[in-house]
Amino acid sequence: VKIMQNIAMDDAKTDLKINGDNALSNLISNWSKYSYEASQVIKDSLGHELVKKMELSLKESKYPLNEELQKQCINSSLVLFHGRCTAGGKKSAGDGLELSAQCILEHIGKKLEDVPPHITGILEADHVIKKGGKFGNMILISCKTTARERYKQAMVENRETLLKLKISRVVWFFRDCDLSFEQCRQLGLRGHIIYLPDHDVKYREFLDDHSTKKYVRPISTIRDSIEELFDPSFDY
Repeated sequence: VKIMQNIAMDDAKTDLKINGDNALSNLISNWSKYSYEASQVIKDSLGHELVKKMELSLKESKYPLNEELQKQCINSSLVLFHGRCTAGGKKSAGDGLELSAQCILEHIGKKLEDVPPHITGILEADHVIKKGGKFGNMILISCKTTARERYKQAMVENRETLLKLKISRVVWFFRDCDLSFEQCRQLGLRGHIIYLPDHDVKYREFLDDHSTKKYVRPISTIRDSIEELFDPSFDY
């Protein structure tokens, strides 16, 4: 899995290198493609190695088989191998939201750090981005395929809690945003900002509603728009 993730990350970085910030908007939705292509590379390599080892083992077996039976054994094993790889690859291809968010943030020059211990016991998040050193502020990064469970926890928080912890904002990344308008508004009032692909239907819906448009941002603007979020006094 780690090898596949590394290949997927390299593919995503290549896309960003070639297309620049224009690739940001589709990077999260394209991650499944990067992961799938990476899994195919690994699967083909392992399949080739499997065939070579089976051919050698069958030739050295003390129970010799004719050439046709050897071929059938190898083909059957290869079919089973590919079947299991495909079944296992479906989940892997769907994972990677945190990696894709990491890729986006590193592309714009942001260093992701582990969530400090004094925060992990209070708030759930995946990473932090710091600015201004020891006395500066931080942004929490929250990556969720769906928001239901983390949304419940976020409702316990309030703006004052975040500010006391030197957290200026909580930034959310989604694979598929399942928030309602009211949930988006409640998160926004508590200091949360949601980044969505420019072409995402949910982004357009939130943008067209006066109660939620302040709390969403298109990913294509993240290089510039995330900077203002370090300022806790910034009123959108």
